[in-house]
Amino acid sequence: LRIKHVYPGSMVLSYVGVGAKPLQDELMLQIPVSSTKKYDDHKYAWRESLREYVRSNPLVKDAESIPCASLPERLVNKSLSESEKVVRQVMSSYSPSKSGPVGRCGPKDSEGLMTMKTFFPANKILSTSTLQMVQRSSERHRKLFDETEMEKRCHRGNLAQLPRLFDRLRSLYTSSKRRAIPFKSVMAHLLETRRDRTVAASRVEAQVKLILEHASEWFTIEVDTRGSKILQIHPDVDPNTTRRKLSL
Repeated sequence: LRIKHVYPGSMVLSYVGVGAKPLQDELMLQIPVSSTKKYDDHKYAWRESLREYVRSNPLVKDAESIPCASLPERLVNKSLSESEKVVRQVMSSYSPSKSGPVGRCGPKDSEGLMTMKTFFPANKILSTSTLQMVQRSSERHRKLFDETEMEKRCHRGNLAQLPRLFDRLRSLYTSSKRRAIPFKSVMAHLLETRRDRTVAASRVEAQVKLILEHASEWFTIEVDTRGSKILQIHPDVDPNTTRRKLSL
C-alpha cells in the first residue's frame, strides 16, 4: 500500500468476493502490464517516483514514514430482498422502446438493451449466488404473471363467446321442446356441435358456467333427487333481452 501511495499506477487493487471471506483471501493485487509497459518499466518508474516523493516530502526518513494508500471500497453481500430491490431499480431505468439504456453504462445484449445478468457482473454489485437467487425469483414472478395474464385472456375470450353459446343453447332447447336437460347431455351436444374441434371441454364448460352467471334470469342449474345436475331454462323470460345483454 505504501508503494501504491508513492506510485499509484504500479498496481490495481480489487476484490474477488463481496465480503464473505477474510480480507487476505479476497483482496487481489494486479500489476498492469502491456505490450508497451513491462515489469522493468514499472521498477524504473517506481524508483523515480520514490525519489520525487522523498524530495518533495523532507520529513520522510524511512519506509515507515510513508503513508499507506487507501483500500478500495469493499462491497458486502446483499440479502435476496435487497438484491431484488436493486434489480427492480436498475431494470426500471431501461426502456424497451428505446435503442439503448438510459441510466448507467455497461455491456449490452444482442438487442442493445442491458440485461440483469450482464449488468451486475460488470458493475460488481452482487455475488454470483445472490444473482442466481434473484434470477430464479424473477423467473417465478414472471411465470406467475404470464399464467395470470393467460387466465385473463381466456376469460375475456369466453365472455366473447357467450352470445353464440346462448344461440346454440336456445336452439337445443327449442328443437328438443324441453325446459330441462341434464348437464351431461348439454355438454355432450355442445362438444359434438362445436365448430372448432381444438376447443377443450373444460373451456366449453367454463363458458356454460359464465352463461349461468350472466344470464341467471333465463338459464339456471338445479339438482334432482339423485344428485344429477339439470340445466333449466325459463320460457317466461324474453330470450331476446337476455341475448342483447350478453352482447354488450
